[in-house]
Amino acid sequence: MSDDDKPNNNTNPLRTGIKAFVNSTNSVLASLERTSQTVGKPLVDNIHVIGQESAKIGGQLVHAYEVRKQYGPEIIGTTAFCMTSLVGLRRGKLPGVVAGTMTAGLTYLGIYEVDLYQLKEKILKGIPPTK
Repeated sequence: MSDDDKPNNNTNPLRTGIKAFVNSTNSVLASLERTSQTVGKPLVDNIHVIGQESAKIGGQLVHAYEVRKQYGPEIIGTTAFCMTSLVGLRRGKLPGVVAGTMTAGLTYLGIYEVDLYQLKEKILKGIPPTK
């Protein structure tokens, strides 16, 4: 019987090398599993907390969107003032006023849900047709 045919031959260098490789691989995998569990559990807990807070903030945003028409003038004035200030500081008075006016108009359209197709018809209704 040769050395390869014996079932428990620990003196074979190939078998010893394979066993050492398997043992080291198992220890590395166990270490990686412990590390992933250590890192993963707090991460999953934090994601759950973030999800709860996001749902709460989302509810507040939906409520604010529903009551936006009650605060229309304040919202329009604030956005116009902020845009006028920012652009005015950067580009000058006239571009600031133009940007603020445009921002106020667009904010008005967004808050009061103005239908742009009907707006065009209403504007053009008062203008006589050209020949």
